Amino acid sequence: MEASRLTKLSSAVEASVRYEPDVNTLSEVEILQQATAHDPTLLNSFQHRLLRVKVEDRHALVLVCTKDGHQGLIEDAGCSAAADKHLWMSSSAPCEFTLQVTEVCLSPPSPR
Repeated sequence: MEASRLTKLSSAVEASVRYEPDVNTLSEVEILQQATAHDPTLLNSFQHRLLRVKVEDRHALVLVCTKDGHQGLIEDAGCSAAADKHLWMSSSAPCEFTLQVTEVCLSPPSPR
């Protein structure tokens, strides 16, 4: 269930990062707030989790960790349809990003 909800959240963060100006000046919390302003309920499922956001090349990665920040649980790139990495399967996964957008997201086609 959490993975399904994360894909919806990461898609919203992806859209915000992709189309909102000056997103690189925002903190992770501010990016999440901006991305969910249209639907704050997207964050409800994660009240007992630590959410991290990483912006790379106008794409977003969202990482869900335990509330104490000791273990990574799920990592997702907003550009893909499914949750990309289930870190919870390893009890020793730290709350750190492991994905690179270049691994998951295709670059937009170049203009002709």
